[in-house]
Amino acid sequence: MMPQKRGGDMKKYGMAVLFMVAVAGGLVPALLNAQEHKGPRVEIKEATHDFGKVTEGSKQQYVFELVNSGDETLVIQRIQPA
Repeated sequence: MMPQKRGGDMKKYGMAVLFMVAVAGGLVPALLNAQEHKGPRVEIKEATHDFGKVTEGSKQQYVFELVNSGDETLVIQRIQPA
Protein backbone atom coordinates (compact mmCIF):
# COMPACT_ATOMS: atom_id res chain seq x y z
CA MET A 1 0.00 0.00 0.00
CA MET A 2 1.12 3.52 -0.76
CA PRO A 3 0.87 6.08 2.01
CA GLN A 4 -1.80 8.68 1.36
CA LYS A 5 -0.72 12.31 1.09
CA ARG A 6 -1.93 14.49 3.93
CA GLY A 7 -2.29 17.51 1.65
CA GLY A 8 -5.33 15.96 -0.03
CA ASP A 9 -7.00 15.24 3.31
CA MET A 10 -6.39 18.79 4.53
CA LYS A 11 -7.84 20.21 1.32
CA LYS A 12 -10.99 18.08 1.71
CA TYR A 13 -11.26 19.10 5.37
CA GLY A 14 -10.84 22.78 4.49
CA MET A 15 -13.51 22.57 1.79
CA ALA A 16 -15.91 20.86 4.24
CA VAL A 17 -15.36 23.60 6.83
CA LEU A 18 -15.84 26.29 4.18
CA PHE A 19 -19.09 24.64 3.07
CA MET A 20 -20.40 24.49 6.66
CA VAL A 21 -19.55 28.15 7.26
CA ALA A 22 -21.29 29.16 4.03
CA VAL A 23 -24.43 27.18 4.92
CA ALA A 24 -24.50 28.53 8.48
CA GLY A 25 -23.91 32.04 7.18
CA GLY A 26 -27.05 31.77 5.07
CA LEU A 27 -29.24 29.92 7.55
CA VAL A 28 -28.55 31.86 10.74
CA PRO A 29 -29.63 35.27 9.37
CA ALA A 30 -32.71 33.67 7.80
CA LEU A 31 -33.70 32.14 11.15
CA LEU A 32 -33.08 35.41 12.99
CA ASN A 33 -35.16 37.37 10.47
CA ALA A 34 -38.03 34.90 10.85
CA GLN A 35 -38.10 35.50 14.62
CA GLU A 36 -37.63 39.28 14.76
CA HIS A 37 -41.03 40.23 13.33
CA LYS A 38 -43.04 39.24 16.41
CA GLY A 39 -43.77 41.75 19.15
CA PRO A 40 -42.96 45.44 19.38
CA ARG A 41 -39.83 46.75 17.70
CA VAL A 42 -38.48 50.25 18.22
CA GLU A 43 -36.54 52.01 15.49
CA ILE A 44 -34.75 55.31 16.00
CA LYS A 45 -34.33 57.44 12.88
CA GLU A 46 -31.20 59.16 14.28
CA ALA A 47 -29.66 57.64 17.41
CA THR A 48 -27.29 60.57 17.99
CA HIS A 49 -27.31 64.32 17.45
CA ASP A 50 -24.36 66.73 17.41
CA PHE A 51 -25.20 70.20 18.70
CA GLY A 52 -21.82 71.54 17.64
CA LYS A 53 -20.39 74.33 19.78
CA VAL A 54 -22.66 75.14 22.70
CA THR A 55 -22.38 78.21 24.90
CA GLU A 56 -22.24 77.40 28.61
CA GLY A 57 -25.60 77.92 30.26
CA SER A 58 -27.59 77.80 27.01
CA LYS A 59 -30.44 75.32 26.64
CA GLN A 60 -30.42 72.91 23.74
CA GLN A 61 -33.26 70.71 22.56
CA TYR A 62 -33.59 67.97 19.96
CA VAL A 63 -36.46 65.56 19.28
CA PHE A 64 -35.52 61.93 18.66
CA GLU A 65 -38.09 60.27 16.44
CA LEU A 66 -39.07 56.74 17.49
CA VAL A 67 -41.15 54.39 15.34
CA ASN A 68 -42.75 51.08 16.33
CA SER A 69 -42.15 48.82 13.34
CA GLY A 70 -43.28 45.68 15.17
CA ASP A 71 -46.63 43.97 15.14
CA GLU A 72 -47.62 44.65 18.78
CA THR A 73 -47.99 47.77 20.95
CA LEU A 74 -44.70 49.30 22.06
CA VAL A 75 -44.63 50.51 25.67
CA ILE A 76 -41.72 52.73 26.75
CA GLN A 77 -41.44 52.45 30.52
CA ARG A 78 -38.20 54.31 31.24
CA ILE A 79 -35.73 56.54 29.44
CA GLN A 80 -32.21 57.20 30.69
CA PRO A 81 -29.77 59.75 29.28
CA ALA A 82 -26.37 58.40 28.33
